[in-house]
Parts: sequence; C-alpha cells; structure tokens
Amino acid sequence: QTALQRALKETGSFAKSFTQPGSIRRKVFAAVLLVAAAWVIFGKTEYRLAVPCTVHSTDDLQLSAPFEGAIAEAFVRPGDEVTAGQVLVRMDTDALESQRDKLLAELRRANIATLQASTNGNVAEAAESQADRDIAKVQLEVVERKLAEATIRAPSNGIILEGQLEPRLGEIVSLGEPRLRF
Repeated sequence: QTALQRALKETGSFAKSFTQPGSIRRKVFAAVLLVAAAWVIFGKTEYRLAVPCTVHSTDDLQLSAPFEGAIAEAFVRPGDEVTAGQVLVRMDTDALESQRDKLLAELRRANIATLQASTNGNVAEAAESQADRDIAKVQLEVVERKLAEATIRAPSNGIILEGQLEPRLGEIVSLGEPRLRF
C-alpha cells in the first residue's frame, strides 16, 4: 500500500470511531477542537495596549481672550474632548452690558436732539447731534461685537491640551493672552 492509501484508511477508521458508541474522550476532544478552530477562524478579539507615550498635535491651536476682561466661566479642562461649536469659556460681560445700555440711551438722546434741532431749523446743532449719534452707533457696534465674542467656542473637534482656567475665574486677562491650547 502506498502512504496515501494508508492515510485515507486511517482517517476513515478514525472518523468511524466518532459515530460508534463509546470513546467519549475522543468525542469531547473533537468537539473542543472544532470549537477552538471555529473561534480562530470566525471569532473576533479586541486588543488594547497600554503604552506610556506622549501624543503631539499636528494642528496646535491656541485660543486666546477676545478682549481684556475677567473669565466668568470655564467649561473644559486639559484632557477633555470637545466638539466643534461647544462652549469652552465665557467672559464676564457685566461691564459690557452696562456700557451697551449707556450707549443705547446716548443714541436715543442723540436721535431726539437731532430731531429737535432739525425741527427748530438749527443746522449746526442738528449736525452736532448727528455726529454724536454716529459716534454712539460705532461704539455700540464695538460693544456688540465684544459681547458676541464673549463666549469662546471650539472651532473644531479636538482635545484640550493646555489651559487650566478654573483657578483663574474672575481674574482679568489681557487681549490676546493665550488661554487654551488644543
């Protein structure tokens, strides 16, 4: 007999032993072997590695104070994951809101003065009131822009790398002073 014929004959007799009564050990061994083979072929295992390392950002982004003022609220800390548009920091706007109210009152006063001067035919006084009104409008636009910038939002998705702001709540920060890095 050739080696191939002997191998086929032995394989056939081995397979027959599984269908005959008895030989429970062989059947358990074969079942375990089949389950292990199925796991290797079809099973999925998730591997996680814990490696001490330092991650460096390729797009290092610095967020700074939009104007000189106090930090009212800080919503993130280093290590926090943020999404685009998420509020990170809110500046104190009490002084700006007071200034806006004052400018609105001044604008109303200048409008009334311009109307009265025009009604009375006083051209010089009307021009002066118009100039006061224009100045108040420009100043109001500046204050409104600062109020809009008082809430600092994440420009994109990312992770806060630096910027522990909680201990600095209420502290005055300079215009452009770096506050957060992500």
